[in-house]
Amino acid sequence: MNPTLNESDLLEIQSYGDKAPRVGDVIFFTPSGWDKDVVHRITKIMPLGICTRGDNNEFDDSWVLPPVEITGRVVAAQRWNRRRRIAGGLAGVLYGQVAGFRRIINRASSLLLHPAYCRLAESGFIYRLAPPSLRPRMVAFGNGDQRRMRLMIGRRFVVGRYDAQHQIWRIRRPFRLILPPDFLKKSTR
Repeated sequence: MNPTLNESDLLEIQSYGDKAPRVGDVIFFTPSGWDKDVVHRITKIMPLGICTRGDNNEFDDSWVLPPVEITGRVVAAQRWNRRRRIAGGLAGVLYGQVAGFRRIINRASSLLLHPAYCRLAESGFIYRLAPPSLRPRMVAFGNGDQRRMRLMIGRRFVVGRYDAQHQIWRIRRPFRLILPPDFLKKSTR
């Protein structure tokens, strides 16, 4: 649900009770046959069920959700000490559309700028200019199979995550520019 929600957000979920779900609501549910919970936005309500999509996804999810599988609506999210209200209904629809436009613009600009960005990162020019306090450090959380690795600036700002399944680092732009040029080569061995 990026950019609306992050993995580390603490969610406040409210049961629908007698109210009906609305298009634009962000809902918490477990699709039948899945063992993981999902948080996505409602895109359509049909007689057969409810269609959902994450704000960062291009297409609706593959399932049609029966209302009984919905645990509740996400009404707020807390990130660190800041609580934010999560828009639903018409405001949620508009927010989801804005997120879609951002995704399209981001992809188009990436196609144009990505080669230059990669060359600049590989050159190490920005890395050499950056003060040591801005250089990310690698931090590991958890233990055993649950171990997660992050690149952080300061105490809380995560700029990259290690994807153990694909064995690659996922670095947020523009922070790859302040990594040592050979970081990605060394760290994925």
